Amino acid sequence: MTLKTTLLASVALCGLMAAPALAKGGAPNIHLAAPHGVQAVHVKNGVSPSYHQNTTNFTETVTFSAVLSISTYFKQKIDLLGETWYNESSCAQPTKQKWKKLPKKTKYAKVGTATSTGTIGGCGSTIFTFQDITYDLISKKAKAGKTDKVSGDLVAKKFEGYNLTLVAHVDITFST
Repeated sequence: MTLKTTLLASVALCGLMAAPALAKGGAPNIHLAAPHGVQAVHVKNGVSPSYHQNTTNFTETVTFSAVLSISTYFKQKIDLLGETWYNESSCAQPTKQKWKKLPKKTKYAKVGTATSTGTIGGCGSTIFTFQDITYDLISKKAKAGKTDKVSGDLVAKKFEGYNLTLVAHVDITFST
């Protein structure tokens, strides 16, 4: 299983666990999507307006765990993860969303941002832009069994009347 597959499976699992707790009837049709080839794994997120009458801020927190092979990924910049907020009914995404609070470096790597594109199931041929976190393992001090962490917030303000934040934590364990 590749690093990207592991991370995407983690986001899908987190979404399946979170959706029933969040979808209390009439939930806004706002979701998160992560690219997976030409399709995307999507996770329903929302807070019922009847449950929280004046809710305009919504935060979803997820933690991903991954194993990264030092011999395979040393000095190979990879997309650690990519996400987008979108409205499933209109197949629209925020015009402005970006990662905030990302470190430029971790103990073992350079961290950055990039974008990728793809479609999301249920939205036909609409092309979405995903906001990616890049990870470039550069330190020779990375050894099997050691760990690294990357955290950041994907923020979209005033999308469909909501301020949206995905707080993402990625825990990376190195292997040989």
